[in-house]
Amino acid sequence: MGMRVTDADVEQDDDGTVLYRGAPYTGEVVEVAPGGTVVALVTYHRGREHGPWCEWYPDGTPRVEGRVEFGRGAVGTWRTWHANGRLAEEHEFDDLGRRRAERRWDSEGTPTAERVYPDPA
Repeated sequence: MGMRVTDADVEQDDDGTVLYRGAPYTGEVVEVAPGGTVVALVTYHRGREHGPWCEWYPDGTPRVEGRVEFGRGAVGTWRTWHANGRLAEEHEFDDLGRRRAERRWDSEGTPTAERVYPDPA
């Protein structure tokens, strides 16, 4: 990758392709809060989401973590956290972006839901 720009440096065209200086962008795009803290990082390849996706609360606590594959969407394990740092959700996706399982916890860490999705036909 190598290149990193802020969300203010890029734009989207009509079909959703992210552009930097008029060309499809490859690299990381960060969102910076008013105080200068990075609160999001999304990786792009040829203008499409592809690679790590991370978000943080303004205090630096993780908020969302996952991976996107071009043409497939979310893949692997995606996690979200409550503002207190406790795990809120965990979603499992297969290599084709199909949801396989999900688990949820309340802000105290108590499990509240678990679901496993059937194998696709």
